[in-house]
Amino acid sequence: MSDVMRSLAEPEALRRIIERDWQVPVEAVVLHRSFANDVYVVEPGHYLKVYRHGWRGSEEVAWEGELIAHLIDQGIPVAPIKRRPDGSMAGVWDAPEGPRPLVLMDRVEGRRPPYPFPPSLHRAHGRLMARIHAAGDTFTSPGRRRPRDLATLLEEPLAQVLPRLTEPDRSMVTRVAEATRKALEGLSPTIALCQGDATMDNVLIVGGTDDEPELVVFDFDLAGVGWAAADFPYGAPNWDHFLAGYTEVRPVTADDLAAGPWIAAAGLIENLRFHLVTKPLWRGAESLAEGWLAEVLEDLRKLDAGAR
Repeated sequence: MSDVMRSLAEPEALRRIIERDWQVPVEAVVLHRSFANDVYVVEPGHYLKVYRHGWRGSEEVAWEGELIAHLIDQGIPVAPIKRRPDGSMAGVWDAPEGPRPLVLMDRVEGRRPPYPFPPSLHRAHGRLMARIHAAGDTFTSPGRRRPRDLATLLEEPLAQVLPRLTEPDRSMVTRVAEATRKALEGLSPTIALCQGDATMDNVLIVGGTDDEPELVVFDFDLAGVGWAAADFPYGAPNWDHFLAGYTEVRPVTADDLAAGPWIAAAGLIENLRFHLVTKPLWRGAESLAEGWLAEVLEDLRKLDAGAR
């Protein structure tokens, strides 16, 4: 077992790997962001994503790449991944803590959606998510990716957060989890291949008009087969416009709508794990005081109070 939990690659080392394994010329490699994964700007025209060790294995990253290639073949506007000359989607950096998969992505020129997000943007986003779900119906891959089911979205995060909570919060989160489990087990929401992080943070506007914006979606790090409604921004402002856009392309059932608030509740517990367990491991315990943890706990308390 390595003594290193998480390392940061020297850009020059990554340049050598890119030129060797992808055989593309590289002028510069600059760290863009170090957070859940590390992302580097690669000039000219690319981004390099360095997955953290232990998060996704090479097979899962290859699955993600094949999904993106399939979506592009189906005409879905997503940020493309560049294949290596041997046809493979991913490389690897032998980091001190263990192997870390690499993906080289073509850079997409666009702009971030302006806040507050107008109804037209939500409608366009809904249509795009529906097209991704529809295209996912025909996706097959020899690789594998863990499903986005009750075990991965609720039970595993719950088991990790409960020992770290105060007794009042432990009881409160347990009640929310029990209600969520019971509700979802009594419903049959539509199953689809989900993007997994369907927020405006992972969208670029690449053209169109204010009334009909053209979007590109990126970041399929959390993609997997699960409830289609998990990609719905349930309860967000202009959520009805997202739904209107989605149903232009793909139907939504009564169980999908009924499951929405409970999937959102499971998402809060998953976010609680991120801010209470995962992020402090590589950002330090001071991240606990940033306010995000307190906000998630308060949202869970409100949910618990409303259900009692």
